[in-house]
Parts: sequence; structure tokens; C-alpha cells
Amino acid sequence: MRQRAIERRIRHDKRREAAAITPEAQRAARLQVRQWQGTMRDHLTAHPDLRRLRHREQPGASNLPEPRREATPEQVDAARPWSGDAATAPEMDDEQRAAALRSGLLDERSRARVEGEADRRDLDDRAACVATGCGSGGR
Repeated sequence: MRQRAIERRIRHDKRREAAAITPEAQRAARLQVRQWQGTMRDHLTAHPDLRRLRHREQPGASNLPEPRREATPEQVDAARPWSGDAATAPEMDDEQRAAALRSGLLDERSRARVEGEADRRDLDDRAACVATGCGSGGR
């Protein structure tokens, strides 16, 4: 049990080292990793029946899933066209459609759905302009 706790602590500090922003924070986390690795060596020396399995000390070695991250607004906008219903693309405003296209997360069918809606809106705007005479420019 103690060995597993030490392995968890080593993984924790290795993740901290990998996520460190400043060199000082990285050095501090690396120092913690080394201290816990020394604790592991001492523990194994005191208990010769135990074996050290280094793969258990690597980040991602636990059996717990990675914590879920919140979806970004662009990911949410990109997911809407994937829903596949005909009402989704017309409900999206221009900024949402642009964000979905910029995200690079759309497949061909979703991209075509969003681009088709943009084309339809452009045609509607042109037809409305022709009907009201806004494009004549006073000629």
C-alpha cells in the first residue's frame, strides 16, 4: 500500500513538472520527483520482497481516467452541425458558423451543411436587395 502511495506521488510530481510554466517551478517539481524516488528506494530496501515497477511511476499509469475538460466555445459551435438535423445550421448566427469553420473540427458533411447555409443566406440577402432596389445606386 505504501509503495502505491509513493508511485502516485511520483506521478503527481512528474505531471507538475511537465505542466510547470517557469523554470523555477519545473526545478522545484523535479526536486520533489527525485525526493519521492529516494523514498521509494528506501522503502524497497526496507522491504526486499517488493519489486519496483518503473512503468507505474510514469504519468498516465493509474487506472483512473483523465479529468474531463470543458469544451471550448469553438468546439461547441463545431458540434452543432454534427447533430445532423436540418434546423441546426439555420439557427446558428454568422459568428457561430465562422467559429465552427475555423475550428477545423468539422467533417466534410458538416462543413458542406454550414457552407450551404451561408450560401442560402447570401442569396436571400441579394434577392431582398434586388426587391427593394438597394443595389441600384440611384441610376
